[in-house]
Amino acid sequence: MCETPLQFHYWSSDVPVKPDRRVGAALEACANQIVALLSGGHTIGARPLQPGDIAVLLPTGRQIARLRELLRERSVPCVSTAWSSVFASDWARELQVILYAALHPRDDGAVRAALATRLGGATYDRLRELRDQPEAWQRETGVFIGLDRMWQTRGVLAMVQRLAAAAATRLFAGDEGERAMTDLRHLGELLQARSEELAGR
Repeated sequence: MCETPLQFHYWSSDVPVKPDRRVGAALEACANQIVALLSGGHTIGARPLQPGDIAVLLPTGRQIARLRELLRERSVPCVSTAWSSVFASDWARELQVILYAALHPRDDGAVRAALATRLGGATYDRLRELRDQPEAWQRETGVFIGLDRMWQTRGVLAMVQRLAAAAATRLFAGDEGERAMTDLRHLGELLQARSEELAGR
């Protein structure tokens, strides 16, 4: 079994100067590492590690396609999830509702819709109670004002991580908790990468 779940890999030789070459070299190294894991006798419990046990998160569709090519060259089967399918997921739709409320915290309907999501965690009864509790409602809108401030100062990824951490107990109470956290992290990373790309134009 792999005894160290978190490992950092670093360059042992000269780092490529051009960004495209650095990315290409990193993808090559990633593909080689996956092959090494699959052929190194690693197990999950009593069974051998399988290709389906490994996931790689990448910020662009081009990088996903390239890694898929590299793995297929090495006879490693893989299934890629591109931007389109990730952003078509239920979690992406819920996150969109949350993001809209963060941008419009004075819009009661937007905040109410965000609270009604699985990330928001509010029940129907709780939403009804908030209609008659102006101070409690003000605290809820204050949360979204704070999320907007975090978004503007630290980036959308930090905000998504904050949302996921706050909802973690509820999410892990179900059977899909780990998958939900992975999807949310992936969405946050993709949104952050896109935001930085647009900011650099």
